[in-house]
Amino acid sequence: MSSHRDRNTLLEAARILRGELEARSQGGGFRSQLKLKAVDTYTDGWCVTLGHTIAPRLNLELWLDRYPVTKNRRFYYGFYTPHPADMKYLKDQLPRHLRSVRQLSDADYEKVSPGVWLLRKRLQRDEFDRPIYEDYKRYMKSFYGVYVPMGRQSVNNVRRMVNRAADFFSEVMWLLPKGAKLAEEVLPYPQHERWVVRKHLVRERSPELARACKRRDGFRCQVCKMTFVEVYGKELGSGFAEAHHLLPLSRKRANEKTRLKDLVTVCANCHRMLHLMRGREHDLEELKRAMKKQRRTK
Repeated sequence: MSSHRDRNTLLEAARILRGELEARSQGGGFRSQLKLKAVDTYTDGWCVTLGHTIAPRLNLELWLDRYPVTKNRRFYYGFYTPHPADMKYLKDQLPRHLRSVRQLSDADYEKVSPGVWLLRKRLQRDEFDRPIYEDYKRYMKSFYGVYVPMGRQSVNNVRRMVNRAADFFSEVMWLLPKGAKLAEEVLPYPQHERWVVRKHLVRERSPELARACKRRDGFRCQVCKMTFVEVYGKELGSGFAEAHHLLPLSRKRANEKTRLKDLVTVCANCHRMLHLMRGREHDLEELKRAMKKQRRTK
């Protein structure tokens, strides 16, 4: 493995991820790190701090190391704080699909060589790509995040990882008191109260359902029929699309579970137009008709 190459890959991924988080935050609850630096870790790799939330203050970090006991270094993205109370607050806000599948503590790692500490027991296959909570009382450090299953660091794999990391960070930050705000000119919702919209966004960003929705629709917008691959090519467009709720917010109960059939794949432009509409069940078909009518007039 090439340490120089891996370190550069981490920094490039961190730059892209920081930019995506800045765009989504729109001056809200995320404060980005001006200068990104890959810091050596005791886990045979590096860590980059992307920025932090406001209240509670949690660092957003991207790692590339061998801590989960893998042959090649793996990415990890998540939140870090030296204050257990802040991490406890975050844990208490998490919906079921974001709760950790495993908890790690001081008893779970060991020294494997001079200056290198790894897990005693490697992560299982089903523990990758799912949230894990880590509480190391010996060093007063708490983490909550996701270990990435990919081994080969191709350009497409790294970009897909960045997209998933941005979705994860965005969804969790919306649960915080001063979660990332969406400016009105970017994503206006004139028909709904802010707290209803916030719940809607959290549901839309359920990673597992959203990915299933996009795969079902072949990553093709169900309004304008475009795919990002067709427009931007495989290098940039692979794996990109957005998921939208078909049912209006007024009909969603607080404890109602979202089903796959409630979601539809759309591009960013059509998604924004849908949110500008009346919030009715048939908005998708209405938008399709409006687009066809507009094309006929050209």
